[in-house]
Amino acid sequence: MDIERSTGNVYADLGLQGADEMLIKSGHATKMAALIKTANLNESEAAQMTGITLETLSQILRGKFRDLSVATMEDYHRRMKEIGI
Repeated sequence: MDIERSTGNVYADLGLQGADEMLIKSGHATKMAALIKTANLNESEAAQMTGITLETLSQILRGKFRDLSVATMEDYHRRMKEIGI
């Protein structure tokens, strides 16, 4: 078995389209999950506080954010930071 060195972007390593954007969005999702955990909130509470639908937030936290833009992910992350989550 050959082992290849990663580029640092798993999405690029897998040859996926939009790899750079996916890496940025996954960073926002990871930070959002950490903020929610640190605030000791459940997904429903975080969604209600930020105005993000529970379905959308749940999808983001499960890594299903391909259809969301980087700007949208940035906005959701910013909302959490602004309200102190």
